[in-house]
Amino acid sequence: MAARKGRKENNERRYEDIVHIAGELFAEKGFNGTSLNDIADSVGVLKGSLYHYISSKEDLLFDVVKVAHEGLHENMRLAEQFASDPLRQITAFSYGHIFLNAVVERMHRGIVFLHDSKYLPVKKRNLVTKDRDSYTVYLRDIVARGQKAGQFDPELDPRMCSFAIFGVITSYIRWYKPGGQITPHTIGREAAAFILASVESPETRTKMGSRFAAVDEVIAEFKGLLENEAG
Repeated sequence: MAARKGRKENNERRYEDIVHIAGELFAEKGFNGTSLNDIADSVGVLKGSLYHYISSKEDLLFDVVKVAHEGLHENMRLAEQFASDPLRQITAFSYGHIFLNAVVERMHRGIVFLHDSKYLPVKKRNLVTKDRDSYTVYLRDIVARGQKAGQFDPELDPRMCSFAIFGVITSYIRWYKPGGQITPHTIGREAAAFILASVESPETRTKMGSRFAAVDEVIAEFKGLLENEAG
């Protein structure tokens, strides 16, 4: 996180708490609907004391949004392990987006990114937009390679198809509440199977057999990669 110049190292944890609380408030009330007083009250400090940790509300927004993008980079890195097979890669990408991001911390940040990134200063908004665009291009490339390999329906438009897929894998933000019987795993598994059914070519459909069996195989490998990285 971007530390304010002069902030002592032992204040970093406090700053992270402020960013976390700000993310929750921005998600609930919107950036414009959240005042520094609101943040200070929730943190338990006076408004003036916040400036010991932050430079501006806009800089705080930037650090909130940056956490939302950590899951995007992580998902691309993991999906790249499946790049030799576009069908498996799009399964991993679709599942991974939800599994990695449908958690409380990242959900709050994702909502803020979608609704409030327009309030960032231009240079910082361009940085987060660049990340978003890279993610979109990454998915579009998977679709194009899948078509070239004969695995995906050749009549699909890769650009429009990628927009449709994003609609599926980001829709949980509008309705999902963590902590219930539905989990990021179950949402991701269903979404991945749905997306496979939407993009596969007739030839692939004939050869595939059980779609969920194919999805579960990729999920097991995806989780194995995460466990190996965790050590």
